[in-house]
Amino acid sequence: MRKTTFLKTLLLFISCFVLTNSVYGETTFFSFTGTSGYVAPPAANWTSSGTVDGGSYLKLCSGYVVSPVIEASTGLVFKYDVATFGSGVAGSKTILYVLNAVDNSIISQFTLTSANSSTYVANQSQAIGSVAVGFKIKIEGVGDGLTTNSANKGTRLRNFSLLGTSSPACTASNLA
Repeated sequence: MRKTTFLKTLLLFISCFVLTNSVYGETTFFSFTGTSGYVAPPAANWTSSGTVDGGSYLKLCSGYVVSPVIEASTGLVFKYDVATFGSGVAGSKTILYVLNAVDNSIISQFTLTSANSSTYVANQSQAIGSVAVGFKIKIEGVGDGLTTNSANKGTRLRNFSLLGTSSPACTASNLA
C-alpha cells in the first residue's frame, strides 16, 4: 500500500516537472517599447496613481503603475532602460515591488538602477527569481517633493518588460 502511494506521488511530481519544463517556455508577461506611445497606465488592466505621464516612455514622479495579475512564475527578470527628466537635483529613485495578488502585501522589492541624466542607461535588468503565488508588479517613482514641474529630476522608463517561466500549480486534481 505504501509502495503504491509512493509511486503515485513520485509519478505526480515527475509529471509536474516534465509538463512545466516542456510545455511552458520563457514567457514575456508584458513588454513596452519606447516607440509605442505610452499612456498612463501603460495598457488595459493596469492601474496608476499620483504623477505618472505617458509619451514614448513612462514618466514617474511621485506616482506608480501596477500590472494586472500574473500567475506564479520562475526565473523572473525585469528589463528596462532608465533616464531622468527635468532639471535640478537628481533625487528620485524607482522601486519595483512584487505584490501578492490577493491582498497587495509586498512579497519583495528592488531599487532599480538610477540615471543622472536624460541620456538613457540601456539594457538594465533586475532578477526577481521565483514567485509561488499570483502576483502584480508595481513600479513606483519616489523622491522628495517630485512633480513634473518640481526642481528635482524625475525618472523615465522605456523598453521595460517582464520575462520568466509560468509555473501553474500542479495538483492531482488537474492531472486526472
